Amino acid sequence: MASRWSQGKDLSWEPIRPELVVQVAYDHMQGSRFRHTAQFRRWRHDKRPRDCTFDQLEVVAPHELAAIFATAHGQRSSP
Repeated sequence: MASRWSQGKDLSWEPIRPELVVQVAYDHMQGSRFRHTAQFRRWRHDKRPRDCTFDQLEVVAPHELAAIFATAHGQRSSP
């Protein structure tokens, strides 16, 4: 996979066999990948890998910029 920041480096990845579970903090997801570095929080020995899915992630619905700025200025935006 090429990237304008990769300078020719190989950015491909290999899936690994899930055996351990960790809890992480993250800023942003893009599709099924962490967009920026995920920060380790703790080992989760109480969880099985198969019980950890994307369904449990908190998803914040995106907002239209016009609606955000209209609300900030006391105007109502139309749906």
